[in-house]
Amino acid sequence: MNLSISQNLINSLGVQPIVDWRRELPVNKNYTWAQLTGGPRNLSDITTIALHHDGVAKSGTLERTDLQLATTIANNHIKSTNNEKKGDAGFPYHIWIRNGFVYYCVNLEDMTYGISSNNGYTVHICVSGDYYNYDSLTEKDRNALYAAIYTVQKSLPAFKEVKSHGEINPTDCPGYDMKRVRSDMVTVQNKMAYMDTPDYAKTRAYSIANQILFFYNLAQGKNPDGTQATPGNIEWGKNVLLELDPFMTERGLL
Repeated sequence: MNLSISQNLINSLGVQPIVDWRRELPVNKNYTWAQLTGGPRNLSDITTIALHHDGVAKSGTLERTDLQLATTIANNHIKSTNNEKKGDAGFPYHIWIRNGFVYYCVNLEDMTYGISSNNGYTVHICVSGDYYNYDSLTEKDRNALYAAIYTVQKSLPAFKEVKSHGEINPTDCPGYDMKRVRSDMVTVQNKMAYMDTPDYAKTRAYSIANQILFFYNLAQGKNPDGTQATPGNIEWGKNVLLELDPFMTERGLL
């Protein structure tokens, strides 16, 4: 299935749209995840989002691009024989986050090897870094994590809970504070619920109309208090309105 972050969520958290890497990362030449684990899962069988870090300290990967690091992680798992004689099928996380970007790496329907004996019912979301020993979540990565959690849980009809790797199987992963994650997610969910209401739509529509009127009057030389606008502010008003031109034209509104 495809995934996309809602515009309300993008506006609220200041995150970027999801980047689809499902065809970008290396895959084991012997099998895909679906072939290795008996085919795609039914989304109704997935109840839990499991949170991870990849354990790779940020200080040691500063010169690597996001794709370069993800490719290395995928290849390391393909070469590893800890689980399978011919290696894992590929990248182990469905969603991977780095530098504030949410990367969709493996189909949610595919079972991967994220947590021993607990993969059939879980989707794995990972933030790059070593948060137990060295790193702290940046604001961008934290917001990207919350956007990913919210987006994935909305895609799972039988969703029940978010757990850390360590809460399912004893481990130091993911290293960041799960109490804060859960508390912040309540705030995100409440805000998204409000943003989906008619009242919010009316409030935003009024704000947009009011701002357009403000810049229109400014372009006409009128300040909000009725005084004459300066030449610089008049030019500012005109330029702001002209920035709307491509948007309005594309939608046939001009």
